[in-house]
Amino acid sequence: MESKVSTTAVFSPTWKPSKTPVEALLSMLSLIAQEKLEILKPEFSEELGYFYPEVLRVAAKYKVHDSDILEELVRMGVLEKQYHESAVLCPKCGSHRVTAKLKCPYCSSERLVKMIVVSHLKCGTINTVERLEGAVCKKCGEPLRTENVALVGTLYSCMDCGSRFEVPHPSFKCRSCGAAFDHKDARLMAIYSYIVKQDQIQSVLRRLMIEQVKELAEKKRLVVETSGSVDGRSGFKHTVDVLVRNGRKQLSLDLVSRSPQAMSEVLSSIAKAHDLIDEHIVFAPEELKNKLDQSQLGK
Repeated sequence: MESKVSTTAVFSPTWKPSKTPVEALLSMLSLIAQEKLEILKPEFSEELGYFYPEVLRVAAKYKVHDSDILEELVRMGVLEKQYHESAVLCPKCGSHRVTAKLKCPYCSSERLVKMIVVSHLKCGTINTVERLEGAVCKKCGEPLRTENVALVGTLYSCMDCGSRFEVPHPSFKCRSCGAAFDHKDARLMAIYSYIVKQDQIQSVLRRLMIEQVKELAEKKRLVVETSGSVDGRSGFKHTVDVLVRNGRKQLSLDLVSRSPQAMSEVLSSIAKAHDLIDEHIVFAPEELKNKLDQSQLGK
């Protein structure tokens, strides 16, 4: 018996992987399973922008985008997207290296002063100050402190045109290309976390491995059939995961994933192999190998 890490499938029979290499998807799912990851969260750096550390390890190896791997696994039902936050990108170059600024809504100046508006509890006077420290009530002259005022709101004052307003206009400047833009032109990108559906991992791994075997066989110009049917010596028809034909010869394969039923599946496949005329190979998790009698495996 061949013993390999099990790796697939709960999709429809017409499911096909996207342009993302099957090897990359297999590697990502194996990493999730081995490290028992429950959620893939984004991180941020000035050099990379938003990225997923675990996914980046696989994406770099297979030279694909981490987003391609994540979206494909979402499509297959292994991951579930969960909104994390939004990011502003430059509309000109797409860079994430963006600095936020505030402007006067009347003259567009960036020379603004932010003030707080407080009510002096003793005399009820409304005071507008940049900060409480050192400020005194304009009516009674008593020093203003946190404990003797109530916050009314905030106010901005333009140093160029003298206007006062509650809501400044947001603006942005790209530190990569220098483009200046406002909220109307900004690119807004939703950032997601990805929840791992643990109950789907092994079945999807198995299906992907079947697809990998199929791809390899087709590259050698062999005829490949998944979920094929093979006649046994007893006259019973056996269903196999993959059936490979080359002229008159054929080879069948079964792939067993990690599950509570794994051992019974292995034993069933071994019994099937004794009834089949042509060679039959069973791929199963390494740990099952030690639980089986080697003589029973035909070695």
